[in-house]
Amino acid sequence: MTSAAISDRTPNIPAVVDAHGSPARTTLAAHMNAMRQPRLDTDCTGRITVVADGSSAGTDERRAVLVDLGHAFVTTDDAELVAHLVERALAVDQDFVAAVRVAMVQLAGARPFVVLDAESGRLLLAEPAAWSGGVVRELTA
Repeated sequence: MTSAAISDRTPNIPAVVDAHGSPARTTLAAHMNAMRQPRLDTDCTGRITVVADGSSAGTDERRAVLVDLGHAFVTTDDAELVAHLVERALAVDQDFVAAVRVAMVQLAGARPFVVLDAESGRLLLAEPAAWSGGVVRELTA
């Protein structure tokens, strides 16, 4: 999915909301635009790219730990958090599938996400335990 296709997914907000000239429709549209899903983010090195939809509970603590370890965050998106978790796991073990599993386990209640390793060209779909028992699948063309 291209970023243009993603940007076209903002829902059409009914005109009834602003029947009296209220800026509510514009305000809600701007808010929805800022909160677009899915999100696409990368790690510090640009090697790992993650696409995720939704958010997880308890991510602030994990983000704070990664910041203390020297990771720089540009957004507050879970996709960026996952990218940094995978980056950190790869620093310990270069097994890409294992690194994605490590990240997935750290995100209780997370939604499925897709991870691309630019170095190897591998693309993985991670489905956390809450969704499918904790499965990581390789996606192929």
